[in-house]
Amino acid sequence: MLPEKARLYPFTALESAPVVMSALLRGRTSGDDLWDFRPNPERFTLREVLAHVADWDNIFLERVQRILDEDQPTLPDLDEGAIALANAYAIQDPLDNLKRWSESRPELVKLLRSRKHEDFGRIGYKAPFGAISIDAWLSLIIGHDMYHLRQTSEYIAAYESGQTDLIATGWSSTALRK
Repeated sequence: MLPEKARLYPFTALESAPVVMSALLRGRTSGDDLWDFRPNPERFTLREVLAHVADWDNIFLERVQRILDEDQPTLPDLDEGAIALANAYAIQDPLDNLKRWSESRPELVKLLRSRKHEDFGRIGYKAPFGAISIDAWLSLIIGHDMYHLRQTSEYIAAYESGQTDLIATGWSSTALRK
């Protein structure tokens, strides 16, 4: 388990992700063509990314809360593609979702910061991972944030340079899942 004093770094990373995303997207409007640019057909557009991270922040909060409240709960294995379709990610306003993510993230950080050191060792079960502690969830959430921040920076660079096929660069969601 991560030493208690070292948690300052992951807590700061959690707080920072929406701030970094806002900086990457500064100056963009809801009508910008960038939102629907899809240089990799295997991955979300940036419009969909922002809906996804806003929705999943609440999912992460619910998972951590269940691990704290229940004895080794089994957490659902959710289908992000099905959620994207059901919630119509492709037509949502990206700036509204960026705001929603920025406003929901402090709740997750507040919950985690309020916990005792030993709480971070509590576990829940989730396919395909198996037993996973709150400490590990902290790492997974940061990894999820970084995955989408990288995607955003790559998409912006591709959009601004006119590159339309990021699969050719070897950057794909499937490669990260293997």
